[in-house]
Amino acid sequence: MKKYEYNGKIYCEEDLSCEIDNYGGDLYALYFALKADDKAHENTVYYAEPESSRDYYESPEELIEAEFGDLVVEE
Repeated sequence: MKKYEYNGKIYCEEDLSCEIDNYGGDLYALYFALKADDKAHENTVYYAEPESSRDYYESPEELIEAEFGDLVVEE
C-alpha cells in the first residue's frame, strides 16, 4: 500500500484514522487538497477514450501516482 504525505498529512487507500493522528484521507481527499493549493486542476482528470492521448488520466488515483510520486512516504 502506497502512502502519500502532503502538508503534514498522510493519505492512502486504507483508512488509517484509528492508527495515526495525521491521517488526511483517501486519494480523493489528497486530490482535493492538491486542487485547493492549485497543484492539480479539474482539467487534468478526464475519463478518456482508450485511443485518447496519454496526457489524460482515468481517475484521481492514476493522476496522483503519475504526477505526484514524489509524495510517497518510504516505510
